[in-house]
Amino acid sequence: RDKYTLALKSDPSSSYLHARLALLHAGMNDKARALGHLDSALNTENIDPKIQVSLADVLVKFGLLGRAIELYDGAIQQQSQNAEVYVKKGVLLISLNELDQANAALNHSIQLRPDLPIAYYHLGRIALEQQHADQAIQYFEQAISGQRDFLPAHMALAKVHEQQGAIADAIKVYQQTIDAVHGPMPLVRSELIRLYLRERSYEPALLLLGEIRREDPNNVEALLRIGLINVEQQEFSDAISNLQAVLDHRPNDVMVRDYLGLVFEQTNEYDKAIEQYLHVLTLDAQYLDTIFHLGHLYYRLKTFEKSIPLLRQAVSLEPERVDVYIVLALSLSQLTQYDAAAEILQRGIEKNATASDLHYHLAVVHDKRDREAELITHMEETIRLDPDHADALNYLGYYYVEQGVRLDDAMGLIRRAVTLEPDNGYYVDSLAWAYYKMGQAKEALVHLKRAVELVPTDPVIVQHLGDVYLSLGQRDEARRAWQRSLELDPENEMLREALDQGGLETPPGMGGI
Repeated sequence: RDKYTLALKSDPSSSYLHARLALLHAGMNDKARALGHLDSALNTENIDPKIQVSLADVLVKFGLLGRAIELYDGAIQQQSQNAEVYVKKGVLLISLNELDQANAALNHSIQLRPDLPIAYYHLGRIALEQQHADQAIQYFEQAISGQRDFLPAHMALAKVHEQQGAIADAIKVYQQTIDAVHGPMPLVRSELIRLYLRERSYEPALLLLGEIRREDPNNVEALLRIGLINVEQQEFSDAISNLQAVLDHRPNDVMVRDYLGLVFEQTNEYDKAIEQYLHVLTLDAQYLDTIFHLGHLYYRLKTFEKSIPLLRQAVSLEPERVDVYIVLALSLSQLTQYDAAAEILQRGIEKNATASDLHYHLAVVHDKRDREAELITHMEETIRLDPDHADALNYLGYYYVEQGVRLDDAMGLIRRAVTLEPDNGYYVDSLAWAYYKMGQAKEALVHLKRAVELVPTDPVIVQHLGDVYLSLGQRDEARRAWQRSLELDPENEMLREALDQGGLETPPGMGGI
């Protein structure tokens, strides 16, 4: 800079020296001096077009885009065959959202130099902005064919394929990028791993993550991803080992510790899961996921006095979260606190009116409260919101069967549930029970035999089989089925008394929901 300043004293009208000083001061973010020298350079006569381009670049740096375009145009007037200037102008016009003018400038550059990759790349950007994905793909491919290691074009092409849903093509582009562009390219590998995981292609993802770990054994993010893949592959021992290794580096990472708790749940190591969850809550007492996971685990362990306060806290922290309301209501229902369960589900519906599962569980609670009208209303609302809600279809259909009303409607509802889940033994049992209640015992027997095959340890289904056998006069088969039902449910005193007395009068039906 000092040399240029000294030289300028000898030749104060030199556009070249003023331009050099403008560039130097711009590099130092000294806007006032840079623009001062820029103006001095422009005040000279017959300024060289290359200097005009350099000065335009200075203006771009400081956001003076209109003046920059004027300088690019001035350079073009003097050197109309300079393709690079058209590219610079086109890029600047893109930033100003003057896409048609930018497109014209970039196409002009290609007419001058058909092998100019940067021009094709920016034409691809314009096509993408104008929603012409196929054309954008062609431009990005042309850019890459002209410069095989053109990383931005590779990245843009892969992104377009992903946006179009062509994940395999996006993966292929990233793989080609790794082959074509030298260097570690952490972003490319990260994007490729992300797509592998999205497609559940775990083995190639593990290969890349292994490479990253070999290059950098302390890369904790790679180790975390390996641990999460272990979970997806149900390799829980490896998952626990890898997640614990992550925590060795990041002991206060609540997300990883919460995830480790979930893995311990998968291995039925509930004490260890609880230990991890409680540790999280010492680090962040309001970490919602852990509050819910611990509350849900206590519910599964039937420790309702611990699950309910946690789940109430979760509801207060995230009133929009549907699953919290449901597990809290289930916990309350287990303590026969049906009014409280109904109240919490109604609160959930006020926050999430279109959540079909909230209506379903509220209908079930109303059934326990003997509120028939509310049961039907909310079960019908469940089906309206989600016509393929198989549990609701089966529940309402079976309810009608048990009440002996709307049997044709009941059959239609249950058939829909069975169509959705043909191997659900409870739905097949409901279908059989509907046939039985409609006086079609032979048809009922066919479906009940299949239901018992699907769920051989359910005492209600096995008792239903005995009931149907008896209605068909097959008393020995009925007795064997009922005896098996008693083995599965020794507390069914009504059935036991019937068998002990030697009679075979059908006990009252016992639900197939």
